[in-house]
Amino acid sequence: MSKNASLSDIIIEIHVPDFNIIKDFYGKLNFRKVCEYPPKGQSGHQVMERHNGILAFFCGNKEVCNCSFFKHFP
Repeated sequence: MSKNASLSDIIIEIHVPDFNIIKDFYGKLNFRKVCEYPPKGQSGHQVMERHNGILAFFCGNKEVCNCSFFKHFP
């Protein structure tokens, strides 16, 4: 019997205001961009991976500050 294995047992989701800064920083740590949907309102996302590690970034613009959850924090 074979098992379906995911790339990672942990996937981290990070809401950020700028994908370019993320690509630069995590690129220096040898993460590579797997996919990116350009920011539009609160619906952009980017996924980066390194070995079996996956990072998922959402929003990608200043709208992240208007998210119903995050707007309660300074």
